[in-house]
Amino acid sequence: MDALPLELVRAIVLLGRSHEQVMWMRVSKRLSDITAPLLYKNVFVNIQKSNAAASLRLAVTGTHKEMAPKILSLRVINLAVSTVTYGASPWPDIAFVTARLTNLQILQFHSSSPNDWASHLRNISVFNLHTLTIVYASRTSHFGPLSKFISRHPQLRNLSIQCPTMTAAEFTVQPQSPFTVPALHSLEHVVLPWHFVQAIVGALKDLRSAALDFGPCGPAEIETSILSLKTSAVGKRLQTLICIKQRTYDSLLDYISSQLSSIESLTIQCDAAEVFHQFVYLERMKKLKKFTLISTATWVAKERTKVNAISDEALLSLPEALQEINLYNLSWTREGNVWKRRLST
Repeated sequence: MDALPLELVRAIVLLGRSHEQVMWMRVSKRLSDITAPLLYKNVFVNIQKSNAAASLRLAVTGTHKEMAPKILSLRVINLAVSTVTYGASPWPDIAFVTARLTNLQILQFHSSSPNDWASHLRNISVFNLHTLTIVYASRTSHFGPLSKFISRHPQLRNLSIQCPTMTAAEFTVQPQSPFTVPALHSLEHVVLPWHFVQAIVGALKDLRSAALDFGPCGPAEIETSILSLKTSAVGKRLQTLICIKQRTYDSLLDYISSQLSSIESLTIQCDAAEVFHQFVYLERMKKLKKFTLISTATWVAKERTKVNAISDEALLSLPEALQEINLYNLSWTREGNVWKRRLST
């Protein structure tokens, strides 16, 4: 195989499964150099034992720059038990790995101990990183280290922070901004809990889409968040908005339709089993092209019948820009001046 052209060898290697590629790496240095970048493009590690992090550190120690993966996905859980069992914390190894992979573009991190992770990585800069996803398995109010890590990556284009929804009792007092960040002018898409919006919106400039989890928020919290978007630099640039809301969504749709005039695609997911009748809100949104309402509630047959009975006449006064409406299991598309109904199975 050493006599074959490089392109042909790569094509052959790509046809093999991962365990076959590992064997080819042991054949010769040439095959190893060709196979490694193809085998280790992306790294997905479920770290439940601290020695797993140490093994990952050892694996990347001899990694050449051209062999470094572009995607690193770490799921780190139950490390408190792991540290007791193995006598060492895995966090230094995880920090070492993250800093070593200089070609890294996408970092995904699912952790039950977000504060430990951010504390160890807050001084690390990954120069090519453009997508950061952080999933917290438990609620936390200490976001200083995470703020510092984000601040060191102004080139981020996609940011997703997901954590358990707060309970309704926690909304009696407006929480303080969870973290502050400098200008993130490259950020185009965010996925955030509602209480992060005010903290980060001032740092944004070219945001085009956002997914916001409002949980059990009341009208006051919704109004504050939507107004902060409206008055920011992205207020007239935001085109796609996805909102998750527990219980009724009336106040949410009311504030969005009256304050965010630039929205072209709006999706609302709720757990309420109620028939949509707020077409007046859609009439306000002159640039809206697509509206989707998703319910996670269990519908009884009587309520489903009411949904199916929504009149096509209710759509006649909607703006001409609106071309598609999806309400639960019903869909309408505009063909000229006529709305065509389709029932989803």
